[in-house]
Amino acid sequence: MRAKNREMMLLIIAILVVFVIGLSVVYASLSQNLTVKFGNVIQESAKWGVKFQGTSVTGSKTGSATCGTATISNSTTVTVAKTTLTKPGDKCSYALTLENSGTIAAKISEVTPTRPSGITCATASGPTLVCGLATYKLRYDSATSSTQPAVGNTLNGGATKTLYLTIEFSGSTTSSSDVTHSGFGFTIKYEQY
Repeated sequence: MRAKNREMMLLIIAILVVFVIGLSVVYASLSQNLTVKFGNVIQESAKWGVKFQGTSVTGSKTGSATCGTATISNSTTVTVAKTTLTKPGDKCSYALTLENSGTIAAKISEVTPTRPSGITCATASGPTLVCGLATYKLRYDSATSSTQPAVGNTLNGGATKTLYLTIEFSGSTTSSSDVTHSGFGFTIKYEQY
C-alpha cells in the first residue's frame, strides 16, 4: 500500500506541476506591457521684464500749460522736460505704457513719492503729491480716473497697462512769483507675484 500511495502522491505532484506550468503559460500569454516615453522635455527659465514701452511720450495739455516731452531711458526711467503751469486748470497728462515682457507675473510692492526740493507738500503719499500749487498723480485708466496704482496690483506676463502721469495747477489763485519744482517723482517697485 505504501507503493500505491507513493505512486498516487507522485501522480498528484506531477499533475500539480503540469497545472502550474500551464497556468504560467496562460498568464504570460494574457499579459501586456504598456510603455510611456517622453521626447525632449525643456524646462525653460522664467523671464522678468517689467518696463515702460517706447522712448518718449508727448504730453496732453489742458488750459495754457506747456507740456515737456516725457523721455523714457533704459525702459525703466521717465524724465519729463520743462513743463509750465500758469493758472488754475492748467494740466499736463502723459499716457505711459507699462509692459511685462517676461513670463513671471509682477505685483506692486511699493509706491513711493519723492518730494520736490524747496517746496512744502501737503500730501506726499503713494501715487499722489500735492506740493505748493501743483498736484502730481499716477492713475490707471485715464488721466481723470481715481484708480491708482497700489500695493498688490498685478501685471501678468505678456500684459500691458496704461499708467497716466498728471501734473496740474491745483491752487485757486495764481502765484505772484515763479516757483520751480525739481527733484520730485514717483518710484513704483515691482516684485514677483
